Amino acid sequence: MKHTKGPWEVAGHGDGNKQLPILANGKIIAAIRDDGSLADAHLIAAAPDLLEACELALYALHKAQQYTKKDLTEYCSLVALKQIIAKAKGE
Repeated sequence: MKHTKGPWEVAGHGDGNKQLPILANGKIIAAIRDDGSLADAHLIAAAPDLLEACELALYALHKAQQYTKKDLTEYCSLVALKQIIAKAKGE
């Protein structure tokens, strides 16, 4: 499953309109109720960046594990990163 490329942004400031649109390239890709959910809208808008950061972290951890030849799972959760990346991709 592919998602709409980022960056995503929140259009509006939670000013009491019925919806807070989330835009990508100027087009609405999602909207949530404007009932005090501005923080949720910003979290949703950050999703592509968060996914990319998780993928980069997972890559770096795999490289570190190859370089050190040590099992790094006791220091960080590679499994958790893999699971959240799969969830974000709808896998």
